[in-house]
Amino acid sequence: MIILASVVFMVVGALPAAGDWKGQAAYDAILGLTRESWSRACWRFLPRVLQLVILAKMKILTKGRYLWTRTIGSTLVGEAVDTALFVTVAFWGVLGNDLLLAVIVSNYIFKVGVEVLFHARDVRGDGNVEEAGE
Repeated sequence: MIILASVVFMVVGALPAAGDWKGQAAYDAILGLTRESWSRACWRFLPRVLQLVILAKMKILTKGRYLWTRTIGSTLVGEAVDTALFVTVAFWGVLGNDLLLAVIVSNYIFKVGVEVLFHARDVRGDGNVEEAGE
């Protein structure tokens, strides 16, 4: 979806604007293709594939049991790769190395923390995922 949005914004930005419209610079600044949008679009694929591969391998190793270990374990790896790639591509040379590392670590902790909290909310005491409406 991010790639589609990026392509649409790029095409619309390249089309000639109405003669009396003075907002092209603002449009380009807000919706134009930036390092951040391209880094998110380009690097979104790799972490998700990695996460799915780890999830599948862990399912084999656990013989289909312990869903929570599979989901959390694959999230730990996938979010690490996703966060490191995105922040590095988007902000390399813009932020100092210390701040860049701080942004990577804080984003990673937040993303994994949210995943763990939501997962804990959705799992019953016996380790099974709650079905919708139960």
